[in-house]
Amino acid sequence: MVNFNIVENYSHEHKFPAFKEDYLKGMTKKDICKKHDIPKSVWTDFKSRMPPRLHSRNSRPKRSPILRNRRCEEGYLLKTTPKRYVTILRWVQGVDKYLSYGTYPNMETADKVAKLMVECDWDKYKAYDLLQEYAVPNSKRVLSSRLLKR
Repeated sequence: MVNFNIVENYSHEHKFPAFKEDYLKGMTKKDICKKHDIPKSVWTDFKSRMPPRLHSRNSRPKRSPILRNRRCEEGYLLKTTPKRYVTILRWVQGVDKYLSYGTYPNMETADKVAKLMVECDWDKYKAYDLLQEYAVPNSKRVLSSRLLKR
């Protein structure tokens, strides 16, 4: 005689302690789901039951704090990009918008170039020379011709 057991509403509850242990060890979502044979919806449910201080656990390293935009008295703005480059922007009254004077690899270089630009009163030829010397390659390529047309 064949005996069939019908299981309804299968629960993954018995897997939670093992999930919690692996989650705290820093295993990735994909690895945990594969190891414990749970769907991603159960993973999300288990994760929501973890203490709130553990929700920020991330599989990739945290970035360093972003350097915020820095407005200077001389009328320009140093803006940090997502790739940690720094762009020099200057507000021009006649055009009513910010004009870019290049993107530079770090805050020190951008600050140095901006101070040189203030000294020469934002001369476009001097800006072109500084752009060619200090800017990141993509900024050189994009801004070189645009800068001289101003």
